[in-house]
Amino acid sequence: MSKYVNPMYGEHENTQKRRLWLEDKITQMGHHPDKYEQWHQELEALKQEKTAPHVVRPQVVVGRSAGRLKSYGNFKHLTDAELKRLADEVREEYEHRVTARKQQAKAELDAKLESYMEQGWLKKSEAFGEVRRIIIDHKMFETVEAKRQLGDNVIQEMVDGKSFPWSTIGPLKSGFLQYGKKKNQIIYEPKQLLCHVMNHCKAREERKQQQQIAEVEKQRKLAEWEELQRARSAQVAKDWYAQMKEANGLWIKAINDLEAKKTARNNVPTADPTQSLPDTDQEEQNG
Repeated sequence: MSKYVNPMYGEHENTQKRRLWLEDKITQMGHHPDKYEQWHQELEALKQEKTAPHVVRPQVVVGRSAGRLKSYGNFKHLTDAELKRLADEVREEYEHRVTARKQQAKAELDAKLESYMEQGWLKKSEAFGEVRRIIIDHKMFETVEAKRQLGDNVIQEMVDGKSFPWSTIGPLKSGFLQYGKKKNQIIYEPKQLLCHVMNHCKAREERKQQQQIAEVEKQRKLAEWEELQRARSAQVAKDWYAQMKEANGLWIKAINDLEAKKTARNNVPTADPTQSLPDTDQEEQNG
């Protein structure tokens, strides 16, 4: 059966422990002479080996059942001090493994970040600044002529793509690596970030053009409406003037008619008061 090697230790740690064990055994008395010779040869061989650099092994999960763990030894015969010492060693071993896993994860992340940086990826502030410089220097968009029109906050909103109007294009889906919980713990692939920001700028410029076209159309319709209202007002005024003119003519005619009747009445000859009225009684008798 092969000897179990804890995967959370590097090979150099096991070698060092073996050397210490051999040195301890050689100093002990009572062993068979052949053992001493064997131990000396192994120790010399270990001393001649080159010390390998320390490498934290990837985490290897080794499952053991509770029954197997219990079979390693019965702790009931141990004293309180021995149990406490054993508990301390277990705690130290656990802490060592936790630390080793963290170191391994950090080493892998650092290697990954280094690889990405060698490929041209940039930190957040550098990536944002480079994208802004390219767009402004090349005068790609009329809506972006100065830094304040494409500040870090604006680019961050474009990257998030949550609120309007940036939600029309959406968030950046690739070309970034978030390596921590903080928002600035992120690196970007400049080309993909540039393409994403350019898409947002293009959409913003198209929206502005559409707004300008809509404003021109609105002004055109407003001018047509005002012209129609002026024409209607002129027609209403013309109709009102004609109606008033006709009404005034009727009033003038009525007044003239009244004046004519009044004049006619004034021109009727009056009766002579010296002329006696006919004798109605005499007429009745003659009749």
